Amino acid sequence: MANRDDGSGSRIGRTVQRWCILLVACGLWLMPAEAKEWRIESVRIEAQVDSLGRVLVTEHREYAFDGSYSYAYIDIRNRGFDRLSDVRVVGADSFSVEARKGDELLGAWTGQHAQANYARILWHFDARDTSRTFTLAYILEGAIVKGPEYSELFWWFVGEDFDRSHWVKSVALSLEGFRVGAGPLYAFTYPNPSLPQQSLNGQLTVDAGRVHGGDGLRIRTVFPSAWIPGYLENDPVYALAPVLAEEADRAAHAAARLARQAWYSERISTF
Repeated sequence: MANRDDGSGSRIGRTVQRWCILLVACGLWLMPAEAKEWRIESVRIEAQVDSLGRVLVTEHREYAFDGSYSYAYIDIRNRGFDRLSDVRVVGADSFSVEARKGDELLGAWTGQHAQANYARILWHFDARDTSRTFTLAYILEGAIVKGPEYSELFWWFVGEDFDRSHWVKSVALSLEGFRVGAGPLYAFTYPNPSLPQQSLNGQLTVDAGRVHGGDGLRIRTVFPSAWIPGYLENDPVYALAPVLAEEADRAAHAAARLARQAWYSERISTF
């Protein structure tokens, strides 16, 4: 059957054309006026455990901004420590520390907050199509489990709630109270148990590399209690042997999982 042109198609075409011209003239064309994107290029973390058992954390974060941005933040879960204080942000125009429960702002963070799920360090700046490096510093108290002979710091250096991948150049942990002959330092990384690390004289460096969003980076550090003489013992039954057994079991499971993955990959490649 032949199509009959009764003129309605032309009228519709002219109407659409007029609407498009009107949208362009009014600046309402449905395209983004400005492409905006941000990413974290690199993170370098330094942490020091002093003789009082306080953990002094410094984070160097390099951001790249495409478009105009005015603020950034990190969230620190309210767990695994008694007090978070002495927060500083270098490279920002201003900053604040908020106590939050989900999306609810409870008020300013004052070192402790029983009702808060997390502390948000929020900083303001003016950046457009550029890279900026910000240095964050804070002190954790009560983050260490101290036993009679060995103590443990188990800390999220990169939170698992972060939804973007980024490059963690290194995490460097130093223990101020290191004593020769007191015993060795042990370190175990999560979720990947085989990250490269170096340890010497109370200094630990972990080369984390690419940390995928949702994974985070947690490091379990075990060291002689003699290195933190000013910190009170808070777990009289804590011992090294169960930790080593637990970590050996975790490493064995990880190795078995990698072996299975390699086996499946080899079989798939033969098809």
